[in-house]
Amino acid sequence: MLVAACSAAPEEIGVESSALGSNQCVSAKEQSTANIACPAGQTITKVVFASYGTPAGVCGGFSAGACNASTSTSVLSSKCVGKNACQIGSNNGVFGDPCPGTQKTLLAQVECSGGGGTTTPIDPTPTQGSSQVCASVNQNANAVLTCPSGQTISSIGFASYGTPTGACGSFAASSCNEPSSKSKVEAECLGKSTCTINANDGYFGDPCWGVSKALKIQATCSGSTSGEPTTPTTPPTPPATSDGKVYLGAYPGNGGCVYPAIENCVSWYEQQVGKKMAIVHAFSSFENGWDDWFTRVSQSGHTLMLTINPASKAIPDILAGVYDADLKRWGKAAADHSSGPIFFRYMHEMNLPNNPAGWMADHYGAANYIAAFRRVHDMLNAGAGSNTKIIHVWAPNVFWGAANASNSIWFKPYYPGDAYADWVGLDGYPMSPTDSFDAQFGPSLALLESMTSHPIMIAEYGVVEMNPVGTWKANWFTDLFGAQVGKHPQLKALFYQDGTDGGTDHRIDTSAQAVAAFKAAIAPAKFASSYP
Repeated sequence: MLVAACSAAPEEIGVESSALGSNQCVSAKEQSTANIACPAGQTITKVVFASYGTPAGVCGGFSAGACNASTSTSVLSSKCVGKNACQIGSNNGVFGDPCPGTQKTLLAQVECSGGGGTTTPIDPTPTQGSSQVCASVNQNANAVLTCPSGQTISSIGFASYGTPTGACGSFAASSCNEPSSKSKVEAECLGKSTCTINANDGYFGDPCWGVSKALKIQATCSGSTSGEPTTPTTPPTPPATSDGKVYLGAYPGNGGCVYPAIENCVSWYEQQVGKKMAIVHAFSSFENGWDDWFTRVSQSGHTLMLTINPASKAIPDILAGVYDADLKRWGKAAADHSSGPIFFRYMHEMNLPNNPAGWMADHYGAANYIAAFRRVHDMLNAGAGSNTKIIHVWAPNVFWGAANASNSIWFKPYYPGDAYADWVGLDGYPMSPTDSFDAQFGPSLALLESMTSHPIMIAEYGVVEMNPVGTWKANWFTDLFGAQVGKHPQLKALFYQDGTDGGTDHRIDTSAQAVAAFKAAIAPAKFASSYP
C-alpha cells in the first residue's frame, strides 16, 4: 500500500497538509517551508505533482497555472525522493521566480512506500579513558571540536547538517538532514586532536532549500597520548600513470581562429612552439552536434579534448533528463567518428563563486552538482555503448584561500568520485608578478593529490606578460616544465590556452623570449606529442 504523510511545522503560517487515499499533499505559501514526512519505515518514492507559482485545485486534482516554475518537480524529486522526510523552502531562491511581483504558492503531492526509513543514532557513551566533545553552530559558522590534551578524535557518534535538535548527548536529526553529514565529518576529523568544519551548503549540500540550517556534532576522543594526529598505516596508492610522460596539449585560438579554421591554428601553434601537440582542446555545447573538423583533428594524429556544457547551464534541467538525448548523441558520435580515445570535460570550474553558470557553487550545492555530473557521465557512456573511447575529466578552478574557507571556493565537496572521473584537472591564469606556478597551482594540486590517485591535467593555463616583459613569462615557462613538473608525479598533461580573453593577452607569441623559453622547455622527450 502506498501512503504519504505531509505535516507542517506548528510555527509555519500558510502551510497546510491533507490526505486523499494513499496520497497526501502539502500547500505552502511563498516564504514558508513545506515539510514532508512519511510514516516510520517508509520513504518518499514519487513526486506525483509539484508546482511553484499559481497552481490550483485540491489534493488529487492539482493543476499548474500560467505561472509555474518548470523545475518544480525535478527540484522536489532531487531533494525528497528516497528519504523518509524532507523540508523545502517555498521561495524564489529555491525554484526561481516564474512571475515577478505575483504572490506564489507551492502545491505538492507525494507517495511513500516500503521500508528503509532511516535515523541518525548516537553512539553509546564513551568507554573509560575516553571523553565526549560536541559542537553546535548555525549555518556558515565554524564548528570546532577539541579533544583534551593527549587524545584524538576516534569516532563520530552523531553529525547532522540541517535542522537537528537537542543538546550534547541527546542530539536528534530532523526531517531536514544531509545523510552524508557523518561521513564528511569523519573524513575531516578522525585522528586529529582538534578539527574545524564550516557549516555551509557548499560542503555538505543543501538538504532543505530555503531553510536556515545548523550543524550539530558529537565525537569521542581517546587513544594516543601524544595529542598529535595519528598516521595512516595504509600506503598511498601510486599514480595511475607511471610511464613518466607528460602530454602536451593546447587550445589553439591565437589570431581569432574560429571553427572550422581552427585546424589551421593547430598548425600555426605547433610551428611556433616547435613540437606537435598530443591533445587538441576545443569547446562546444550539449546541444551542438559532432562537427566534421573534430573527425579530421582526431584522425590527424591528435587526440581530442572536448569541453561541452549545456546552454541553459541549469542543474535541474540535467537531472530532469532534458539533455539525455543530446549527450547520448555525443557519445555515439565519439565512438563512431574517432580513431582513438576522446577526453570529455564538462561542468568545469564549478567552485567559482558568483559565476552565471548554473552548476556553480553558489547555485544548487554540491550534492546536486555531483548527481548531475554523474548523469552526464552515464549518458555519454550509454551513447558510446560497448565501443566507448571516452575519458571523463573533472576540472575545478584553482582556489585562492584557506582550504576550509566558507566562500565556496574549495572544490573537494564537488568531486563525483573516482568511478566518474578518469582524469582530474585544474584551470588557472597567473595575473600578478607573485603568481608563480607553485603559488597559484601548488595548494590546489596538493589537495587533488590527497583526493585521488588518478592522473592530473592543467586543463587551462595562459600566461600574460609582466615586468620585466619577456623575461618574467619566459621564466614562468622554464620553471613549470622544469622544477614544477618534477614535483608532481601525477601531473600528466598541460593544456595552454592560446589567445585573448576578457582583455588579457596570453597568446604564446607575446614576446620572442617567451616563445623561445617555451620551445626549449618542452623539447625533452618526456613531453609527449602523442597520446597515449
